[in-house]
Amino acid sequence: MRLPLRLVPVVFFAAFLGGDAQQPVARYTGFISDYTRITAVNRNTTRYVSPRISEYSKFIVDPVQSRLSGGVLSPSDRDEALRYMRATCKRAVTQAGYSVTDEAGQGVARFRFALTDIAQSVWWEKLHPVSRATGTGTGGAAMEGELIDSVTGEQLAAVVRSSVPDKLKQMQNLFYGEARKHDVLPLDNSTLLRFLTPRPSPTAGKTQFEYSGAIAGIPAAAAPSIIGRSFRVEAQIDVPEGGAQGAIAAEGGRFGGYALIVGTPRRDGGRPRPALIFNLLGMRQITWEDPELAPGAHTIVFDFKYDGPGFGKGGTGTLTVDGVAAATKAIEHTTPVMFPEDESFDVGMDTRTGVPIAEYRYESPFRFTGTIKRLSYQLGDRMAVQPK
Repeated sequence: MRLPLRLVPVVFFAAFLGGDAQQPVARYTGFISDYTRITAVNRNTTRYVSPRISEYSKFIVDPVQSRLSGGVLSPSDRDEALRYMRATCKRAVTQAGYSVTDEAGQGVARFRFALTDIAQSVWWEKLHPVSRATGTGTGGAAMEGELIDSVTGEQLAAVVRSSVPDKLKQMQNLFYGEARKHDVLPLDNSTLLRFLTPRPSPTAGKTQFEYSGAIAGIPAAAAPSIIGRSFRVEAQIDVPEGGAQGAIAAEGGRFGGYALIVGTPRRDGGRPRPALIFNLLGMRQITWEDPELAPGAHTIVFDFKYDGPGFGKGGTGTLTVDGVAAATKAIEHTTPVMFPEDESFDVGMDTRTGVPIAEYRYESPFRFTGTIKRLSYQLGDRMAVQPK
């Protein structure tokens, strides 16, 4: 637990007389005359108490000293805090049944301590008369102190302790307080599970899809989903004499997706060539491509074997043009859950944002200037594991 600032001297004095502590140990500042005899009471407190302490019933309470870093408090605030600490400590002595005196002598111990750290913003709260009277608010301070014989200077007790507040705990309490106030409890982390729960869909149970021509803006729920499974895409196209370019099929966009295109790479220009581009969450682009595509009829196939089961697993893809394998690559990861929900599935173009983030970048809608006679998808079984 945290100790309010007004209680620090009370429990600090009590520590000399056998009390315990709950706060992190303060740093050693050199204020105490001898640190060699103090030992850890627990992970929070170091203390030394002489068996002779029971021989003393009167105490001199010296003015509290400051070992605060510069700028923690203004001089006037610091002086008021030190006076307040001393007065509170005197009250703690008398409330514990002992006497406060200003004269040294037999059976009299001198109580000296230093303020070594303080929660500045809390100090103002504690200084306010209302807060001081009620004990409201949080906060605290770190201190070092010792009891010495008022005549011989023998060390009778020493303690180093802190009640500087636990900031993390404060923030947690603040968060849950606001959460209760605004009725957002209980918190729910089942978003992914609910998102992946099967719902009625025009594509439910379908593994074969076929398109032709140009179609834009098909929502993901009505599109062939290639996520978490093996799949095969086949495009039968005609390229005119002047050449062709554009997106044959695309889903997703700048922050994740895929596109089967005929395009020109930025690195060397040249004639448009077929390519399958995979954009992994906007962080990496993987491209399968063929050198070039001459005018005439062509069949482009991309066959992907998924390495599941599991979310976001990798796999191996092969791009084939007219029955000849053009490129085979293995990738370590694929999109685990979904493509951006503000994008769509398009045939014969790529609307909204383009899929490529490096090579083959283009301006949407990047309409295909050839002819798509037939575009087909063959989907394997879903291999992404449903969360428990």
